[in-house]
Amino acid sequence: MMANLDAEIEKLSQAIESKKKAEVSQELDTEQIQSLISQSVETEGSYGSVENAKSSGCGKPGKKPRVSFDSMDLATESIAKFAKPLLSTGEHKSLKSQFIDDCKMFLDAGEDELSNYCGQLCLNLAEVVQGISDQHSNSNQDTALLEKQLAGKKQELIAAKKS
Repeated sequence: MMANLDAEIEKLSQAIESKKKAEVSQELDTEQIQSLISQSVETEGSYGSVENAKSSGCGKPGKKPRVSFDSMDLATESIAKFAKPLLSTGEHKSLKSQFIDDCKMFLDAGEDELSNYCGQLCLNLAEVVQGISDQHSNSNQDTALLEKQLAGKKQELIAAKKS
């Protein structure tokens, strides 16, 4: 009984220690975000280039150059293949609000949501990247539950020693 409790206490202590030591993912910087956006809008069938995306208002009708009606969808789908290698190691993570802000600045979206579709494109891209990021990022994991279990096991051990 006491040997079991000692082993459980040791195991919980190690788990708490390793969670506290886990490397925390770094947030993507502006340059990395712009690189992901560039790659996705340059994908064949998408906008063709960052300049085309900007001048077309990310596909807004009436703006030149005219781009394919599914440019936004293709850019959104393609960003996953560029983001996965960057995010799958857990070394980096995306912050959705930061991604959207950097993207809107990069694509000259401005504040008027109706003047172009770049704000919507940024939102779509940010959601895809965030989904990948959430699967792989290392956060400071909460150890409170483990510490509570550890305290309980220590109490059991004390009770067992008394009896």
